[in-house]
Amino acid sequence: RDLAREAGVALSMVNYHFGSKSGVVCELLDRYFTDIHETLAKALLGTTTVEEKLRAYVLAMVNVARRQPNACRLAISESSMETPDIADYKAAKIGAFREAFSIGRILNMFNMPGFRSEIVGPAVAYATLSNFVLGPVLARIDDEIPGDDAFYDEYIEHISNFVLHGVSGFVVAH
Repeated sequence: RDLAREAGVALSMVNYHFGSKSGVVCELLDRYFTDIHETLAKALLGTTTVEEKLRAYVLAMVNVARRQPNACRLAISESSMETPDIADYKAAKIGAFREAFSIGRILNMFNMPGFRSEIVGPAVAYATLSNFVLGPVLARIDDEIPGDDAFYDEYIEHISNFVLHGVSGFVVAH
């Protein structure tokens, strides 16, 4: 109803085009994951080193989240998992994303003994997107959350350095 009212259309038009509330959510997820796939594919072209690939990954993920912050929260939140058709759709989209852009594949780390991309991949993705997922909560705590280009340039640098070097390496590097 809120969407229909904000778009200035009758609720029946939303139902006609999307079928249901779940249809709207699936469309939002589809647009978000399509944007991620396209942005990451372009960002990773020409990268060769582990550092270049990781920085390109973080930059691309942040850029998509900045363009679609609500869809980012929707894609990562558990609340949308309560509806079976949304949960199945979301699982399929995340599975396709993981297959195409797993952090293990991006960083060419499959041959590292003990490296488990199914553990590290979600951790890196969540660390990268944590500011967007927690944004509404953080806004209630802090009076002013920066969101300009300078803040996100620093954000990308910090997340990249954290993932590349860990806490101890990050501290030594700075």
